[in-house]
Parts: sequence; C-alpha cells; structure tokens
Amino acid sequence: MSGDTRRHLADYFEDQARWRDLKADEYPDDARNVRSAAALRELAEFVLTLSPEDYRIKRVEILIGDADGILSPGEEAAHVAGQMDFHRQVPPEVSLNRFIEAALGDRGSVDPSAYGLSELVDRIDDSDPDSLFAVGLLRRWAEDAEEMLVLKARVEGWSWKRIADELGRSKQAVWERYRDPEERTPDDN
Repeated sequence: MSGDTRRHLADYFEDQARWRDLKADEYPDDARNVRSAAALRELAEFVLTLSPEDYRIKRVEILIGDADGILSPGEEAAHVAGQMDFHRQVPPEVSLNRFIEAALGDRGSVDPSAYGLSELVDRIDDSDPDSLFAVGLLRRWAEDAEEMLVLKARVEGWSWKRIADELGRSKQAVWERYRDPEERTPDDN
C-alpha cells in the first residue's frame, strides 16, 4: 500500500494546488496563492521521492487505515495544506511533517476500526524504532478503551475492587484516575 499511499498523498497536495490556482485567478494581485500552489506541487513531488518505508508514509498509511485508500484529512490538516507557504516559505519536509501532525491531531483518540488494530499490532517490530508510532497509537487506544470500559462497569454496578482486580492495579489507583469528582472515597467493595 506504500506506493499507493504516496500517490494518494501527492494527489491530495496536487488537488490543493489546483484550488490555489483558482484563487490565484480570482485574486491576480495576490502573489501568495501562486506561491502556495507552487509549494504544494513541490510537496507532491517530494512525497513521490520518499521511500515506501519512510516513517511519514507509514504514518499516513495508518491515517488512511482501511478507508479504501482514501485520504480524508480533518479540518486542521486541510487548513495546514491550504495555507502551505501562503505566509512564508517552508521546506517540503517541514510542510509534510506539519500536515501529518495536524492530521493526527484531527483524528483525536484512536479508533481501532479506523486504524485496523490487528494491522497496528502487525506493524510493531521490536528492532525498528519507527514502530514507536504504532505503539503510541495502540497505547492511546488502550487508554481510551480502558476509560470507556471502567465507566461502563461503574454504571453497571461494578465495585472499584472488582475493576482494579480486572486491570491488575490497586483499587486506590483506579479510583483516583476514574472516580467521579463528587465521589469522596472509594466504596469498600
């Protein structure tokens, strides 16, 4: 999928460049649109030069997940792409990193159905530091899932002790992390 990922990403930046071209036609006295379109095309070319194993391409693959190769960045990432080199020139490497970080931020918490949990696990190679990205996504997903399940367990009447036993933690630690702010002490169960 890496070759396709690079192509999808380059196509996205080319689409943004075409949009900037339209803005340049609409506002011919504003050179920023022309500069931004050129920077977006340069970024698209840069993406195609990257190795399929480049960590940035791997991050974008995870962002695309199982979405049939469709790159659909969120609002902040689209804003970053749309403003690329609009105010000042930035090297393509920096622009790509900013775009990916914004796209990750747009995704918020990790949804295993969006990222493919088993695919993330398969990406972890304990001899490859680039695997840290997948580990980080898994950690955030596990934290989100744990919080949701602890709250559900409490609604269903589970005691703090039972929850703590299931998580392999102390009752006090679980209570401090997940308690209702109005709750003064953990129950004795």
